[in-house]
Amino acid sequence: MPFTEFVAGALGGRLKFAPAIGLTIPATIWTTEKFCYKCGCETKIVNFIRLNLNQAFPGHPHADVTIYDFDEWPEGRAILLKLLPKDLLASHNIGEVKPRFGGWSSRPQISNGCAHCGSLHSMMHDLDDIDTLAPGPEIQLNLESNLLQQLEDIRNVIDRWWFEQG
Repeated sequence: MPFTEFVAGALGGRLKFAPAIGLTIPATIWTTEKFCYKCGCETKIVNFIRLNLNQAFPGHPHADVTIYDFDEWPEGRAILLKLLPKDLLASHNIGEVKPRFGGWSSRPQISNGCAHCGSLHSMMHDLDDIDTLAPGPEIQLNLESNLLQQLEDIRNVIDRWWFEQG
C-alpha cells in the first residue's frame, strides 16, 4: 500500500486497534477422529476453537484457543460449556466437553469425551490422530474484555492494529 494511501486512511479513521474486542466473532470447532478406548466406536474430539477474525476483519489473522485454556479460571468452564452445548456436539458425532475426574488430578478438569459412551479422552492423546484434523460446526464467540483477560495466549493476535480497506 502506498504511504500516502496509508496516511490518508489513518487520518480518516480506518486504522483501528484491536477492532474485535466487544464484538461477536464467528468461530469454528476443529476436531479429530478417534476410536474410543472403552467402547471402540469412532468419535470426534475438540482440538481447538478457531476465532475467524478474518471473516469480520479481512486480512486479520485468526486465533486458536483450546478447551483447556478455559479451565484456567472459574468462569471459563461456564463460558466453554455454553459455547459447546452437548446437543450441538452430539449432532456432529463430537463427544461432550465437560469437567471430568482423571487420574492426573484431584479435581475435575475440562476434557473431551466419547460421543457414544462418554468416556474421558485425555488431553495427552488430543493430537494422536492429527491427520484427521478437520473443521467442524461454526459457533459465535463474544470477545468480551473479561474473556480476553483470561485467554492471554490470544492477546498477541487480538491486540494489534488493523487497517480497514476502503
